[in-house]
Amino acid sequence: MAVIELQHVTKKYATLVANKDISITIQPGELVGLIGENGAGKSTLIKQLLGLEHVTSGQINIFDSQLGTPKLRQLVGVMQQTDMVIRNVKVNDILQWAHALYQHPLAVNEVLKITDLAAQKNQYITELSGGQLRRLSFGLAIIGQPQLLLLDEPTVGMDVLNRKRFWDYVRQLQQAGTTIIVTSHYLDEIADTVNRLLILKHGQLTFDGTLIELQQQINKTVIDFESAQQLGTAFNTDQNILNWYQLGNHYKVEVTNSDEWLQTYAEQLPAFTGLQIKATSLTEIMTNMLEEK
Repeated sequence: MAVIELQHVTKKYATLVANKDISITIQPGELVGLIGENGAGKSTLIKQLLGLEHVTSGQINIFDSQLGTPKLRQLVGVMQQTDMVIRNVKVNDILQWAHALYQHPLAVNEVLKITDLAAQKNQYITELSGGQLRRLSFGLAIIGQPQLLLLDEPTVGMDVLNRKRFWDYVRQLQQAGTTIIVTSHYLDEIADTVNRLLILKHGQLTFDGTLIELQQQINKTVIDFESAQQLGTAFNTDQNILNWYQLGNHYKVEVTNSDEWLQTYAEQLPAFTGLQIKATSLTEIMTNMLEEK
């Protein structure tokens, strides 16, 4: 049974179409990245999955249950963009409150360990830093041991070490069978973590697949190296080369076929140092997509 099924989901406001004819099926244990520019419809889609936004047309099924039911709330955890900051409430108190809402929750001390907030458990929420608030929101999202976890811009404000710990634990959850959807503008983190990408543009689903499949669609490889040779004459006439840049002895060459390029310049290769061949990054792909609007 699929965890999530969206069939031709559309959301319209007075003069705005937030989502347009989106159909998606997500299977158990998938770790999915939902990405797109600001206003692309990501947060609207997350709210629809939570039953906080009604669809104008189409249908959403989660665990074959109605949205917003008590049964579904036991199965779904959510970390929203905005942290819940309540005055005069301590970290331990809000975790104890959340613990009481679920049938099979994690122990509060376990959540404090996972989120690295044990030292702050008796602090008021209003005293936490931005990164600590994000980690508390993550703790509240996972305390019920959800089968579906929705993470909306989860690592904003976290330092480098806590980001690493966060993603390590997300991968553990996925390996244990949790289905996870994450939105983020930190595209390097998405590229390193998820198994599947969903790209929204102007409310429409423009891509659904793996990063490798997306890179194959782009059909561009970047080659970096250093050489004292002057290669501009050859590069300017090479139809395999899309663009090339030179700064001193450093060259960056964008090609459609890296194997063909290596064969063409086989004789010069011994004079190239620091040679690196890289597929187009997710950040560069998304930048190009945004520039095309």
